Amino acid sequence: MSDKLIYQVDQLEEKLARLHSEFDELNKQVTKVEKNLITLKGETQVVEKAVTSINSNTGWVVKVILAGFITAFTAWIVSGGLSSFNVNL
Repeated sequence: MSDKLIYQVDQLEEKLARLHSEFDELNKQVTKVEKNLITLKGETQVVEKAVTSINSNTGWVVKVILAGFITAFTAWIVSGGLSSFNVNL
C-alpha cells in the first residue's frame, strides 16, 4: 500500500474509534435519562395519588361546611329567628 492510503486508513480508524467512544458516551447518557424517567414516573404517580386524596378531602370539607350552614340556618328558624322579620309560621 502506498503511504497516502495507509495514512487515510489510519485516519478512518481514528475516526471510527472516536465515533465508538462518542456512541458509548451517548449510550450511557440515554441509560441515565431512562433511569431518571422511571424515577419521575414513580414520583408522578405519588403526586397524582396525593392530589386525588386532597380533592376527595376538599369535597368532604365543602359538604361539612354546607351542612353546618344549613343546620345553623334551620336552628335559627326554629328558635324564632324569623320573628324579627314579622314572619309567622
